[in-house]
Amino acid sequence: MYLAIDGDVAEKGPSPNANFIIAFFFVGFMLVGQFFLMNLFTGAICYHFDKAQKNEKSLMHNFLTEE
Repeated sequence: MYLAIDGDVAEKGPSPNANFIIAFFFVGFMLVGQFFLMNLFTGAICYHFDKAQKNEKSLMHNFLTEE
């Protein structure tokens, strides 16, 4: 991120804090990436939990009798 912020036009070379707007891109990219990965992880956990719960209910139904 710091190298991208220091980047300037090709003829001048890097100069300190020449392009601070790019920092917003990096912060936004990290936030969006984090939310995406967290949603992906949470969705996978919920899916497998629901699948296991349905499997458990179907197995329990076999052990129940009319009495």
